Amino acid sequence: MNRKITFYTIFAWINILLFVLMLLVYNSNGSNRFINQNTVLLNTVLIAISYFVNKDASRQSNPLMAVLLFVMIFHFELRVITLNYFEYSFILDRATVSPNQLNSALLYIIIAYVILWLSLRRTKKDTVREDSSHVVLTKRQTKRILVLLYVCLLLSTAASLGVPGIAQAIGILSTFFFNLEYMMLFALCYFIYNWKNEGLNNKLLFIAFVLLDIVIFTVIGKRGQIYTFAIMLFIVLLVFNYNSLKIKYLVFASCLAPLMVLIFSYATLTRQYGMRSIEVSDAKEMIQIWGEEMGGQDTKIVLAPVFDRIGFLDFSTEMIKNRDYLSKYLNTENYLKSVVDNLLTPGFNLFDMPKMSNVIDKCYEYKGTPNTKYYHLEDGYYQSDCLTLFGEAFLLFGPILALVFVFIIGRLFSRFYFKKRFTHPINIIWIKACSLFLFYILLYSFGLDWFLISLVSFTINYFIFKRIVGIKN
Repeated sequence: MNRKITFYTIFAWINILLFVLMLLVYNSNGSNRFINQNTVLLNTVLIAISYFVNKDASRQSNPLMAVLLFVMIFHFELRVITLNYFEYSFILDRATVSPNQLNSALLYIIIAYVILWLSLRRTKKDTVREDSSHVVLTKRQTKRILVLLYVCLLLSTAASLGVPGIAQAIGILSTFFFNLEYMMLFALCYFIYNWKNEGLNNKLLFIAFVLLDIVIFTVIGKRGQIYTFAIMLFIVLLVFNYNSLKIKYLVFASCLAPLMVLIFSYATLTRQYGMRSIEVSDAKEMIQIWGEEMGGQDTKIVLAPVFDRIGFLDFSTEMIKNRDYLSKYLNTENYLKSVVDNLLTPGFNLFDMPKMSNVIDKCYEYKGTPNTKYYHLEDGYYQSDCLTLFGEAFLLFGPILALVFVFIIGRLFSRFYFKKRFTHPINIIWIKACSLFLFYILLYSFGLDWFLISLVSFTINYFIFKRIVGIKN
């Protein structure tokens, strides 16, 4: 069980497993209202391309390709199989997508995937000598980080609960200056970098913080908290070039998959019942309701909403198929208004424009100019939908220019990630972790306006974290 296996070997085996599983499911279920034989053929092509991307990523030791590969395997390839098995998609039903329309979108996604892969390949300009020096960090620095993390957890919890009178101020503070998610990423880098030199108490306090974060926000109703942490850990391991896992850790990680499903189901139920409190009595009541609802359901009913939410294929297809309609609402003018309201003037609105990801679901019901009154405040219903990099590029730029945009995005990330830097080794690690995480965010994309907010927030939080820790260039 102490033997190791690389991420790339894991991806290779999962790719083979998905191909076999796809054939078995289609042989058993046949075509349905979303999937037909051509979909299976196209997904076979997608799986084959992932095989070559995997080989290339391993040969080049390219973390950007590894992140892309992860997304394409678990959010696109797997989605074809689950869609064939469950025949449930809120997004595809909303967009009234037929199998042929899904196939057209999938073909376009395959082309964009190949172009993005080629743009991420390391060139001679990208190949730099890595700094292998290691600097021992102090106990005082670790204590500062732990205090910062627990303060961020408190602020983020207060923002999520909507503390009367100061909710707006805390929301801005916890988004732009003390963002829990970004500070956790920086701290994870720090602790892995300095793990051998850390005392037991500090290690336990950090682990306790991670567990508290997952428990609190699951109770509040955030469905992807444990998944987000797993993505962070994967990204940080890539940054450190820890490309292999012990078999026992892989088995443990596999055992967490059912837990993620249960957490997602519980958090979804919490949202449906409008729970915004973390009192013990409320949590007990929710657990009782959740147990009753889960007890009598079969596997399909439990798993279908999970795969529906992580099905980036669905979101991409909607953007491509309904481009003519959605572009009336998700256009350059509204993007700019969203950036002004949500980034440049936080706390008050000039245009009353929500983020574009909040517009998609409601624009099928409400016509006219989007505004916060109709899109998530009047009825208390909040819905944010992914656009994905491929889908959003197609929506904004059309089929040809979108491919050019995707290629430019890939080159920018590649050049920035592999750029040579003369600074403290931990700074390099933080910057690379930011790059990979932002790349992951852009792949599923809640909108370029949301991404720009994330980029600004990441930059501010990076400098705050570095100053508090006391790291200088």
